[in-house]
Amino acid sequence: MKKKIMIVEDDSFLMDAYTLKLSQTDFEIITATNGAEALTAFEDKKPDLIILDILMPIMDGISFLKKFIETHDISKIPIIIATNNDQPEVSKEALALGAVDVFIKSDISIKDIVGKCNKYLVA
Repeated sequence: MKKKIMIVEDDSFLMDAYTLKLSQTDFEIITATNGAEALTAFEDKKPDLIILDILMPIMDGISFLKKFIETHDISKIPIIIATNNDQPEVSKEALALGAVDVFIKSDISIKDIVGKCNKYLVA
C-alpha cells in the first residue's frame, strides 16, 4: 500500500515539481494550497506525512500547526516544514510546535526532499 504525502504549497511550480517526483517514487500525493484547505484534506485523506510551506495565503504554516495540534497527536504524523524564510525564529517555532524537520526550499534538491520523506516514513 502506497504511503500518502500531503504537500501544502501555494507555489504551483513547486507543487507540480514535488508532486511529479514524489509520485514517481511511489507515493500517493494529496495537495492543498493553504493551511485551511490542508486541515480539511487531512480529515478526508489521512496522509502519512505532511510537507508544509510556511508563507501561504488564507492560513499560513504556523497557524496550521497551531490549529492541527489542538485536535491531533502530532507525534503520529511527521510534518516537514518547507520555507524560503531563513529566519531561525520561524524554524524554531515550527519545531517547537512539533514539526520534525525544516528545509529552505532554495537550498535543497527534490531528490533530497524524497530522502527526507523516506527517512520519516520509515521511522
